[in-house]
Amino acid sequence: MAINLEKFAKDNGVKYFMISFTDLFGGQRAKLVPARAIADMQEDGAGFAGFATWLDMTPAHPDMPLRNEGMLTCRDFTSST
Repeated sequence: MAINLEKFAKDNGVKYFMISFTDLFGGQRAKLVPARAIADMQEDGAGFAGFATWLDMTPAHPDMPLRNEGMLTCRDFTSST
């Protein structure tokens, strides 16, 4: 069961989420998403610049939407344990 990240943010005072993926050369690509927009990212995916993924694209190409087809994971950094 996927975590409702919008509810998690409200319950825990989270202001931003880091959405990331690993490109074809092992580089980490990420963006910060405000908590008020995380429900859209969880539903529709996050748009990343295609040229930053090393997929033979230029900055003129549209963003590449990335989705997590499994459960979107959320690591809880709010607890002290």
